[in-house]
Amino acid sequence: MWNENTSHWDVLRLPFRVTAKGSKILVTTQSMRVANIVATTPPYHVHTLLHEDCWALIKKRAFPSIEMDECNDLAEIGIKIAEKCQRLPLAARIIGSVLHCKSDRNEWEFIQDDLDQLWVAEGFIQPQPRRRIEDIGRDYFDILLQRSFLQFPHHDHNNQLVYKMHTRIHELAPFVSGELCFRMDDNIDTSHLWPNFTNARHLSFVSDGNNRQSLELFCKCNRLRTLLFFSSESQRHVNDISYELFLSLHHIRVLNLNYTNISELPDSIGALKHLHYLDVSNTNIEKLLESVTNLHGLETLKLKNCFNFLQLPIHMKNLINLRHPELDVKRQITFMPSNLGNLRNLQTLSAFIVGKEKGQGIEELKNMNFLHGSLCIANLENVSSVKEAVMAS
Repeated sequence: MWNENTSHWDVLRLPFRVTAKGSKILVTTQSMRVANIVATTPPYHVHTLLHEDCWALIKKRAFPSIEMDECNDLAEIGIKIAEKCQRLPLAARIIGSVLHCKSDRNEWEFIQDDLDQLWVAEGFIQPQPRRRIEDIGRDYFDILLQRSFLQFPHHDHNNQLVYKMHTRIHELAPFVSGELCFRMDDNIDTSHLWPNFTNARHLSFVSDGNNRQSLELFCKCNRLRTLLFFSSESQRHVNDISYELFLSLHHIRVLNLNYTNISELPDSIGALKHLHYLDVSNTNIEKLLESVTNLHGLETLKLKNCFNFLQLPIHMKNLINLRHPELDVKRQITFMPSNLGNLRNLQTLSAFIVGKEKGQGIEELKNMNFLHGSLCIANLENVSSVKEAVMAS
């Protein structure tokens, strides 16, 4: 029980007044206030497990049909894994599920290192023959859900599915990630923590728009692979991005500028050679500079709800690894850049606007064999002949 409202407890226990004599209710909580509200006897404080107990729980979960003594050859590594559980039984149970039926020492060592580095999304999903990488990623997600790393979803106020970590798993994650991951808050002074997060690989920045000094500090984080900005629609932050910032982020792979107040990206964005994912949705951005087309590794480009956006880069054909351009084509732009047919790896494309100029015809669709979902083809009056339609296959 989490709720500390006394009246809610009074309502909850009403049905139990008609139970058989001698019945009891067992309440678990992490709040002493809740304990004081519900207790009819002194509360029993459950202590965290010893490392040996964590290891015993992991063994029982990993090898339910094997005697404990038969697992002794894995004990050394198993105890190291158990120490990562922060003495939490839920973490031990989940890790035991991960290790279930994995009796090879190398596999266990791999699981241990995964615990050391936590979850590094960038580059973790390895390609498999004849399978889309998105499908492999979906399998990974399902495994995390089945093994309780993620809880089963619920609907938020927008009726969107939301997946969350269990509280204990979330607490475990920062513990095992060490200095790899860091979360900054605009309202909290983090100057004393600089030695810890200048070497961070994954950094999120939560801001209410009151403090812009923090953004300049990211120039010192030149090892970042992930940089995420978080704000609400009513509390947008970051009005501009300095030219120098992108010059310092040599290794960045994921950049999320969603819900910021930016109207343009600096020309230095072309220096982010390792960038795979760029999200500038829900911003005031008007166009993307041509330097964006130097990002040959870019796979996902999000431009949703950018109502001032009017023009894609002329040389967008150079983004040969682009798979998911997410934009409101029909609302934002009136023509497509030339030779989009070069983008043969496209998986999604919400709309294609047929133009009259060379390289903008419907035949540009002919090599986009991986498209799926829905596709709106606009301005069909610009298809001048049957031959052009046939060429589009």
